[in-house]
Amino acid sequence: MKRIISAVLCLLMIATLFVGCGEKNADLENAAAYLVNMYQKGSKSEPMNLSVDQEVLSVVTVDGKTYEVEWSVKVKEGDKDSVKISESEKDNYVIIDIPDLPEEDILFTAIATVKEKKNTAEAKFEYKVAGINVEGSDDDANTDDATDGTASDNAGNTDTTSKPTNSGNTGNSGNSGNTGNSGNAGNTQLSLVTDTAKILKDAFALGRNETTPYIAQLTGKVVSIDREYNAQYSSISVTMTVEGKNIKCWNMKGTETSKVKIGDTITCRGVIKNFFYDDADTAGDVEFTWDDASQTEVALIKLVAGKVEEKVLSVVDTPVVGTAYKFGFFQTAKNCNYYAIGGMSGYYMATSTSSTVAIDVYLENANGGYYLYTMVEGKKQYMNMEISGTHKNAVYRDTASTVFTYNSSLKTLVTTLDGQECAFSTYGNYYTIGVNVTSKDGYFCHFYK
Repeated sequence: MKRIISAVLCLLMIATLFVGCGEKNADLENAAAYLVNMYQKGSKSEPMNLSVDQEVLSVVTVDGKTYEVEWSVKVKEGDKDSVKISESEKDNYVIIDIPDLPEEDILFTAIATVKEKKNTAEAKFEYKVAGINVEGSDDDANTDDATDGTASDNAGNTDTTSKPTNSGNTGNSGNSGNTGNSGNAGNTQLSLVTDTAKILKDAFALGRNETTPYIAQLTGKVVSIDREYNAQYSSISVTMTVEGKNIKCWNMKGTETSKVKIGDTITCRGVIKNFFYDDADTAGDVEFTWDDASQTEVALIKLVAGKVEEKVLSVVDTPVVGTAYKFGFFQTAKNCNYYAIGGMSGYYMATSTSSTVAIDVYLENANGGYYLYTMVEGKKQYMNMEISGTHKNAVYRDTASTVFTYNSSLKTLVTTLDGQECAFSTYGNYYTIGVNVTSKDGYFCHFYK
């Protein structure tokens, strides 16, 4: 009888041991699920397109507990040694390192193994790096062609995730349901074009919310930071100038995006769109932006640090005709100066904190006062004020329409619109230039030298 009882107890112990080995560690599974929530985009049935190195967490904390995460990759198609895990300059991160221009598609699995002592849990991510047929003759990282110029700023810092996508258009649109040269849904592989002249010509000929039917690559100089670096997504939004043309790089990603500053030369790659915020817009923003149809991100390919030597400028009490000045305001809420840099940000004139990229403005004699203008590619662009419905707008035009007088007490130009004295200015926490009445508090634009 004792032998039978002993045998039964032994069997119970063995059964209990197998049940324990088969149980999942709930805490580790939660940590793995956290990584899935962070890095999984879209359906798991399709590989995620990756066009730039991706920083991923090597340590994760969930419910107050910290776990080590070990990343590995398994290439299923393509060059077996093309993808690797590299160290990151940031603490608690590693980099999924992919090649810039693979000759063929690469399909791989990234495996995140969450560890606690001898227990583990895994999260797997399927990725695709598209092989690209390169078209064009420009050097991949020709930084000598970067030029100074003007740029635009994004008033209100609108999030690109809220930007509407265009549907039903024909032509060069990059959205599902479109016909013509479109990047249709289904992760259509787009060719890469590096010919600067072709890209600029195509980009600035795009219609409302149309996209280039290819991935473009341009090198230019950063003239404004439109959205600060986001550590969670390793992204930043900037405006760069390329041969005098201003192009936004919206939510640009890459391992060096945290280092980007005004004056740097960058090489950006992605699909370019002529983005209109709403149907009432008369002009759009030409920008590199996320493309739903081809699942193409905006990627920082190369960064060359620039040196910007800022000159301390002072407000001019009495500006004179024909003299070059900078035009801007001191933003008390941000404790810095902002200067007009040419171009528009929505309905407002774009600015930068850097005087080195600011445009020169001039006074011109007019009947009863002055016109205000800047020079763009050797031609005058007049800075006018216009009434549009219930709004007063600051605009750049080829011809002068607004006669200003100089208000010496405010040290700014003024004119009368709709029976009210108005000036170029801003208010609150804004940093773009609009039109506001002088009877209300605001940051009025001055001439700087």
